[in-house]
Amino acid sequence: MAEQYPGPDARVRSNRSLMLLAGTVQGVAAFGAAPFAWLVMDVGRVWVILLAAVWAPLGGLVAVMIFLLAFRRLPPVHPGERTATVTGTTVVLTTENGDELVAVEVDTGIERFTSLIADRVHEDHLARFAAGTRWQVLEFVGDRSRVVLASAHDDVLRTGYDLGGLRIGAESAGGTGYGSELLAIGFRDRKN
Repeated sequence: MAEQYPGPDARVRSNRSLMLLAGTVQGVAAFGAAPFAWLVMDVGRVWVILLAAVWAPLGGLVAVMIFLLAFRRLPPVHPGERTATVTGTTVVLTTENGDELVAVEVDTGIERFTSLIADRVHEDHLARFAAGTRWQVLEFVGDRSRVVLASAHDDVLRTGYDLGGLRIGAESAGGTGYGSELLAIGFRDRKN
């Protein structure tokens, strides 16, 4: 029997739930430390005031940033799918093990450019992406460093995604399953 994986929407909900939990814990720690120290610890009122003046704003800022990260949107995509031809794979060192991303040449109909597929293809499906194979992708507006497999390829097993600077530095996240989490996060083959 084939192993069942959650769909992209369920994986995104799970990731957001973990981010919200982390933000909540951080917020409680930031705003609960000073009253706790005031009531329980015998460290002196000056130290409690310093703790409140330094820790609460910084911890609160981190909590707000975690909440904002959980609901970031992706940059828009160009309308319509593009045809991409696989040229090979490349290792991107955004995680401790490095991610093997599929390198492609994308044809816009007017010009060609090279890019990487942001969806991290599971090793069991990587053989499908042999050099010369053609896939339908969506191109981000303003950044050609990554493209996304179109929903026509939801049968491809993925282990997350690597946005490689589209939003923040070297961003890599996600979980194992069929379909693109990127389409569930920001758009579903939407047009501009």
